[in-house]
Amino acid sequence: MIKTSSEAKDGPRKVPAHDLTALAEKMYQVRRRREALMTARFGGDIFSDPAWDIILDLYIHNSRNQDVSVTSVCAASMVPITTALRYVTVLSERGLIERTKNPKDGRSYLLRLSAAGLQAIEELLTDVDEGLETSASHAAA
Repeated sequence: MIKTSSEAKDGPRKVPAHDLTALAEKMYQVRRRREALMTARFGGDIFSDPAWDIILDLYIHNSRNQDVSVTSVCAASMVPITTALRYVTVLSERGLIERTKNPKDGRSYLLRLSAAGLQAIEELLTDVDEGLETSASHAAA
């Protein structure tokens, strides 16, 4: 990972998990709004990104210690279930998410971010948060 100049001087900035969860929620809401607005005006689904929606949804629910079913994740991705399931498979194969048997229903699975997936999303959210703060401070100056 490349360190920013502030990290080199002060060490990495630690953002509270609840702030990152709020940021992830906002990013998900903005994506939904962007998709609705742009699709209404320009048609098609050129602004969809199911993998990112799945990761954001898992991060939000996992940060609240909420179990996430495959069905819930598929709904959050806003694509047909077969497409969402393909993305779940790819994300699992690449080590971003993990599947575990549902202890309440052995026929189904629960999903969560893997340790590597969690680390990656928190790094990205921290970078976005820092970028937003930097932009706001430059705008105020």
